[in-house]
Amino acid sequence: MGLLVFGAAAYALKGRDELIGWTVGQRRARLNFIVQNRRFLILPGCREKNLASRILGLCMKRLSDDWQAAQGHPVLLAETFVDPQRFEGTCYLAAGWRQLGLTAGARRVRRDFYDEAGSPKNILVKPLRTDAYQLLSGTTFPEAWQEHEMRVIAPNPLNGKEAHSLYQAFKQVPDFRSAHGLRHPLAAILACATCAMMAGAEGVSEMAEIVAGFDQRQLRLLRCWHNWKTKRYECPSENTIRRALNGIDPIGFDRIVGDWLRAHNKVGALAIDGKTLKACLDADRRQTTLVAAVAHGDGAPLAQIPVPVGTNETATARTLLDLLPPLDGVLVTFDAAHTNGETARKVVMEKGGDYLLPIKGNQPTLMETAERLLPRAAFSPSSSNH
Repeated sequence: MGLLVFGAAAYALKGRDELIGWTVGQRRARLNFIVQNRRFLILPGCREKNLASRILGLCMKRLSDDWQAAQGHPVLLAETFVDPQRFEGTCYLAAGWRQLGLTAGARRVRRDFYDEAGSPKNILVKPLRTDAYQLLSGTTFPEAWQEHEMRVIAPNPLNGKEAHSLYQAFKQVPDFRSAHGLRHPLAAILACATCAMMAGAEGVSEMAEIVAGFDQRQLRLLRCWHNWKTKRYECPSENTIRRALNGIDPIGFDRIVGDWLRAHNKVGALAIDGKTLKACLDADRRQTTLVAAVAHGDGAPLAQIPVPVGTNETATARTLLDLLPPLDGVLVTFDAAHTNGETARKVVMEKGGDYLLPIKGNQPTLMETAERLLPRAAFSPSSSNH
């Protein structure tokens, strides 16, 4: 006769986040304490008075307990969207939900991709406790719930001198933008994006989230825009970061980041691997595959190049090694597809580094030799020789 579905909350909602008053870090850590009513359906034929609002009211009374039983922690706030072109949301308002205004109208279709054709929706929220907003925005969180807070990516992993030197490194990138209306220097935007990437950001949206958490000293050292009216430094927005990254030469960007990381002794080990990009086709409508060298730990890229047509990742990886500077004291790791003598010799003899190459059963002769020279017992945790 009916259906109610609840799921994860929206990552960012301006009206909701302003109402709660939490910081970016608090939102990232406590977003799982908000749930979203994804679907609410009563099949035609039910004519009982106030049925929809009564169902919502009863559901809100037990939602936190049900979530606790399923997920191990309670929830504090419920949210939903109502399309004003089709519905008025009367049942939600009658059940005590609060309307906060409209969304921007963009519809997320993939990570970091939005469809502007979406229509704005009304945002409605319902606190499940009288102190829900205070708990979500409080400096302390109930001890019993702290283990369920989500991991928050660290803010800026660089100290002041490092952040400023990163800005200086990006000053060599030519600014492709029109001078009209510019606020942030291009070097400042790229330095902010790189700091966020080194902190663990996995996309432009997360870059913007991390940069928004930088303090005034960090923004000053990165040469961000200074608002003379508020007397404060302001960080670049998500759209500003996206436009900057879309307009620069990616190979040049990788080279600058790689040179800076090596100059500051930030790389002790790097991984070389290939990845096929989703929903990214070349001019001949073939999927794009990149081979990249990234630092272990923070995942900062040192260089990346596409795999040319007619070749493979293994050959491209050796070409990528040619682009890197000497690797003295650096351990280079690969997956088993790159385990061959030519790659190993290039790492050691041409670049001066060390390698870690796994051996699998698809190379039986090499596996047999390894097992003979390096018996498994020598590496067993229970071995007396270990």
